[in-house]
Amino acid sequence: MTLAASFQKYTLKFRFEAGTSRGVMRERDTYFLKVWDGETPDHAGLGEAGPLSGLSPEFEEVTLHLTSLCRSIQQHQLPTSPQQIPELVHHLVKPEAPS
Repeated sequence: MTLAASFQKYTLKFRFEAGTSRGVMRERDTYFLKVWDGETPDHAGLGEAGPLSGLSPEFEEVTLHLTSLCRSIQQHQLPTSPQQIPELVHHLVKPEAPS
């Protein structure tokens, strides 16, 4: 069973001013990643990538990283056991990729 993946940007609107070392934030962008069995879309997992603008060096390239990750995921099969998941993640997420 081949995996499928997509991501969606979502802007969080704060109800308060969130202070950071670089000023005050009133909103921030986050990205939700969905991975599922291509044959059974109801079996899915969700994750989040939430780099901070001005604080995370990878922020400007987050959509490029996520697009590349989704393409890579779609070239793999669904693991047949939980023990195979860490190996797949290690293969998909290179050490030089943003955390």
